[in-house]
Amino acid sequence: MKPRKRGQFWEARWTRADGSEGTQPGFLTEQEAQDFADIERIQAKKDRRAGIYDKKSKEMSFIEYINESYAKGLIVKDRTIEDYEVNLNKHILPKFGKYPLSKITPEELDIWRTELTSMTKEDGTKYSYRTLEKIENQLATILKKAVRDDYLMKNPFDKMDRSRFKKKIVKHKVNVLEFDQIVKIAIGVPEHLESMVWLGYYTGMRPSELLGLTWDRINFDDKTVTIDRQIHHFSSEVFDYELKSQAAYREIILHELLEEKLLEHRKKYGLGPQQLLFKNRDGNVLRYKAALHAFKNAARPIGIPVGKGMHILRHSCVSAMIAAGVDKKDIQVWVGHASFQETMDTYGHLFADSQKIAADKMVTYFKAQVEKNKFRAVLLA
Repeated sequence: MKPRKRGQFWEARWTRADGSEGTQPGFLTEQEAQDFADIERIQAKKDRRAGIYDKKSKEMSFIEYINESYAKGLIVKDRTIEDYEVNLNKHILPKFGKYPLSKITPEELDIWRTELTSMTKEDGTKYSYRTLEKIENQLATILKKAVRDDYLMKNPFDKMDRSRFKKKIVKHKVNVLEFDQIVKIAIGVPEHLESMVWLGYYTGMRPSELLGLTWDRINFDDKTVTIDRQIHHFSSEVFDYELKSQAAYREIILHELLEEKLLEHRKKYGLGPQQLLFKNRDGNVLRYKAALHAFKNAARPIGIPVGKGMHILRHSCVSAMIAAGVDKKDIQVWVGHASFQETMDTYGHLFADSQKIAADKMVTYFKAQVEKNKFRAVLLA
């Protein structure tokens, strides 16, 4: 805080160890007031690190820190805030809400993590290790900021083994659909959503991008589709302009088979609110939950595993691209992955299959050459 003038004199201003404002009037010059405030500011920082606060600050509880400091500086997407609040209210505050920050020890954290693994969801199933890791990371992040804000001397997580949940996270291979399965699903969904299935398959768009696509983002002259927003998670909004990463903002080629399909779709069903390609039965915004319900109803009868949703269309698109021999880097750009490593982590096993196909083709080619040369040798004899 800068000094301020009070009549003929200057007043020094600084932040005390407890977070309140300190003032001292009566300085002849601004510089004298600034020098005094600098000294007080340095001392306040030392007091905070040494734990010398007034009674209220010294005994600040975890929930008080959340409300008075952490939450005010939190800048994340609306959907992330919703997840944060659920984890905080359900898994963190019941245990540590009333704890003074300084009383949260590694031992207490270990007990809490053990309790997390035994908790169950409303349907009776246990939380996945990926979910448990997210909850743990959220608490660790809060405590890290408390250290940075000088409310804690050190983060109790610093000396702990953080691999407890990470070790049990198994990255499963993605499932993909064969073309005949795509056809069956397209026939099985309500008629006005048939083009949604083909759009997902031909473009590899994420489901939220798919549902947020509007007619003005399709350029039939240049044969391109612009992806720069997605359907919003909350029903109070239509579009979410913050995509997964910068790479998700992209432009892809409009497939000629898809072009005909989309023109036919608009002619037959019209557009939804704000030119959305797809709408629900009432003509309103088609949200992900409703689209997923329609997709699952068509997918389950043909044997698509429970738990596999619309994202399988994206995986199937990439699988088709790999089988067609599309370059790995081009696939990364097409699907909007932030890094090439993300593409390989997700679809690397499919590239292995494509290598086997390529090897088989090479063997066939070489055998043909051998037979051809044998024939030529007979002619030259």
